[in-house]
Amino acid sequence: MSLTPLVLAAGRGTRFGDGSKLLADLGGTAVLARVFDCLVEVGLGGGFVALPDDDRRSALLRCVPSGFEPVFLPQDVIGMGRSLAAMADRVAPGNAALMVMGDQPLLAVEDMRRLVACAGNDRIARLTHQGKAGHPVLFPAHFIPDLVALSGDEGPQDLLKQHGYEPIEVGDPLVLCDVDTPEALQRLRAHV
Repeated sequence: MSLTPLVLAAGRGTRFGDGSKLLADLGGTAVLARVFDCLVEVGLGGGFVALPDDDRRSALLRCVPSGFEPVFLPQDVIGMGRSLAAMADRVAPGNAALMVMGDQPLLAVEDMRRLVACAGNDRIARLTHQGKAGHPVLFPAHFIPDLVALSGDEGPQDLLKQHGYEPIEVGDPLVLCDVDTPEALQRLRAHV
């Protein structure tokens, strides 16, 4: 079973304030670059990344490894659902998809490997910590048409409610942490 990562990195990040949270420095590396470093180390060296078609485009592209194809989205149609749909529409037939948040830079490689090992299963799977749902989320191939049908800012929440998911419980609380605010970035700096 092949697995295609879909990296969400096209959002406005308005809660972060000035500057791009995805380009923010975390231990000498940009937040978004750390996400790709983890994917490559897990063996997922190719996929798609949703990027904004605005003035951040060039700087964000420098964080994207050559195996990942950018999908540029104009800011007037942006939203998690729209971003996922645009990338899922490019997934090769029969491939599962791994929805990865571009602002979740400190995922543990061993936890990601446990999730990736579920790629041949029929159920949606996601990382959890102490029963709380985290990210990334793995969608088996038969859910790709549902991802393509998403729109607007709504992500796959309805899909997850309808079908449930297999929790992949991990000890690392960072599966629940992203960089939405400068304060969140500061908290993550304690871990690098």
